[in-house]
Amino acid sequence: MRAHMRILTFTFIATIAVAIVTLLVALPSGGSVRTCDRVCLNGFVDRYLDALATHDPGRLPVTRDVRFTENGQRLELGDGLWNTMAGEGGY
Repeated sequence: MRAHMRILTFTFIATIAVAIVTLLVALPSGGSVRTCDRVCLNGFVDRYLDALATHDPGRLPVTRDVRFTENGQRLELGDGLWNTMAGEGGY
């Protein structure tokens, strides 16, 4: 059961990170679309996991009106998993 929870937690974190990166990469920046290769994406995931582990959403480059949900429930960025994350695992 514990391994199952770890897998679910990792999947959840990875899904959120991919969604955020997708938005950051796809949004126009100064009239052009930014590109982000594998190294860039890995760096963003590391940054996201570091922010989660330290319970500090202010470390993320997001807009003021960012929306954050867990299990379909809208939360403030920094609530939910952000309060229970104990540390980073490997990926």
